[in-house]
Amino acid sequence: MIVQSHEGVTDLLPALPEEWSSGEFDGVCVRGGFELDIKWKDKKISSLGIKSKAGNTCKILAEGNFKLMDGKTEIKIKQNKDGSLQFETTEGKTYQLIK
Repeated sequence: MIVQSHEGVTDLLPALPEEWSSGEFDGVCVRGGFELDIKWKDKKISSLGIKSKAGNTCKILAEGNFKLMDGKTEIKIKQNKDGSLQFETTEGKTYQLIK
């Protein structure tokens, strides 16, 4: 409902029930060695914290236009043909996807 990580891509809010149009979760672990802090409103991601536990490439599928921040520095994001956002991570760092 909240997260599906399959075949290297983490899909956010793929099957959110109507009753959960707004909400948040912290510490959601997904494949690839990532821990997510997710907030959403009107069934769309409003903010997303991504902690890299292993330093792997992160691929996120989320509706909307985002910029990726590492503290105060904006990080370049690659947009894949499937619509996912991809970026390299460093083990132990936390990144923020913000609108």
